[in-house]
Amino acid sequence: MKQKILEIRDRATFISVLATELWTGKTTITERYYLERAGYGDGGSRYIIMTRLEGLETQCDPYKWPSFRTMKAAHVYILQHWDELESGDVVDVEFINSESKEPKKSERFL
Repeated sequence: MKQKILEIRDRATFISVLATELWTGKTTITERYYLERAGYGDGGSRYIIMTRLEGLETQCDPYKWPSFRTMKAAHVYILQHWDELESGDVVDVEFINSESKEPKKSERFL
């Protein structure tokens, strides 16, 4: 498993998340057993579990977030761009949706 902490931004929104990729090239036999028993298949699909660091709400399916716009768009983007993202990166939903010309910068640098 591999984890990254990401900053999700949208209009007047700042959300810190812990994103965990379940299947990696280093998945152990023990991890494989429990992931398969929990219904996550045999590693043929990419699963990213996202947990909001405040409130600890967690989803594996991007379409099950109650905040359909922000969390769904960010989760789908993270699934599609996982290998490019590093801990601390900003996932800007307005930029993803072509509502702004450039992505937001992290608030940690302000």
